[in-house]
Amino acid sequence: MVVGYRDLITRTHVLLDRSSAGLRVHLERLATSRELVDGTVRGGLRGSVGSAGPERDLVGTYGGPAYLVSERFIDVLRTHELDGWRVEPCDVAGLQGGRLSLLQILGRAGRQWVWTGVDDDPIESDPEPGDGLDFFLAEGSSRIYLSPRAASTLDAARLRNVEVEPQDVVFLPRTG
Repeated sequence: MVVGYRDLITRTHVLLDRSSAGLRVHLERLATSRELVDGTVRGGLRGSVGSAGPERDLVGTYGGPAYLVSERFIDVLRTHELDGWRVEPCDVAGLQGGRLSLLQILGRAGRQWVWTGVDDDPIESDPEPGDGLDFFLAEGSSRIYLSPRAASTLDAARLRNVEVEPQDVVFLPRTG
């Protein structure tokens, strides 16, 4: 049987901030967005309000898709027993209101395949993207992917500034 890339597609979702206008934070730690998101960076996180705005549950940073999350966001993850994540507290100077923590992702998947029209189509894919966890990253990316269960939970929770975008993705087999 011939396998085409359409047979290898995984239906997943991506976590995004609904709007980059409003509250955003500059993180003072020098690290790549991948290191911030994949859990490499631990402890001593500090930042400052770069753009003021109303309180949000998902706060963008100026470090790519590294997000700070509210206690409300964390409570939703814990209450629904979603897995594949952890948080690191972040002291944010100039923040009015609650505490924010850096969302870090523990699940892993192979690299995302992108059709270019030049390369051959893949013939196999990552058999279990995300290791069965609700939050995961693809190799070489800091984009946060969600399981269908995590996506529906976040949608139902009506968290402020949270966007869950469906995507059909081919995750290639892992290299490491």
